[in-house]
Amino acid sequence: MKRLLTGLIAGVSIMLTASISNATPPDDTFVVGLPTDTIGLEPAQISSRHTANILKHIFGTLFFISESGTLDPNLADSYSVSDDGKEYTFTLRKGLTCHDGEPLTAEDVAYTFNRVVDPDLAFVGNSAGFVFPSIDFKEARADSELDVTIVMGAPNHIALGLISEVYVHCKDSYEKMSKEEAALNPIGSGAYEFVKWDKGSQIVLKKSPGSAVSANFENLIWRVI
Repeated sequence: MKRLLTGLIAGVSIMLTASISNATPPDDTFVVGLPTDTIGLEPAQISSRHTANILKHIFGTLFFISESGTLDPNLADSYSVSDDGKEYTFTLRKGLTCHDGEPLTAEDVAYTFNRVVDPDLAFVGNSAGFVFPSIDFKEARADSELDVTIVMGAPNHIALGLISEVYVHCKDSYEKMSKEEAALNPIGSGAYEFVKWDKGSQIVLKKSPGSAVSANFENLIWRVI
């Protein structure tokens, strides 16, 4: 749970002050102050740390950076690297589920990575503008239901850390949404599901009953102060 709250603690000192409300939140609700509203909840488009701290609770990554600085498994159980250092193959954990009820498979991961570089979508967020150029991303392919390979143009000794910044989303739902719709309706496989975004006011998440990741609070709320 500690990693789920990474990035939230900085907001605790400004959460739910008298300028927001005098009401005390329920014990099952964690409220964080936002200095400004987000401009969208599309994982491939974001570059704001504030928005990233919200989306990391909705979406999973293949690995994650722990509080001690180590790279630990998240959606993936393990990984291997090709002899030439250009291909990273990840094996997903079994039983992962998207918030739309569909299983999370290697197809979803490959779709996530390939979608970021789709020229028709023209994303300019952290993944498209920094991560992918840094690893010289070429393509992602699903080798089996649980195995996915990320192909790079050259070896990169920090590739695992960079790949771990990419939020994995769910193919079935995102194929049905436009870029604009996706920015308003994030669908992932993290510990929390998106509930609503009252623009200029708050973003509300609820604990996902089907998540493989534990969560201590029933609700997370980010409020603009």
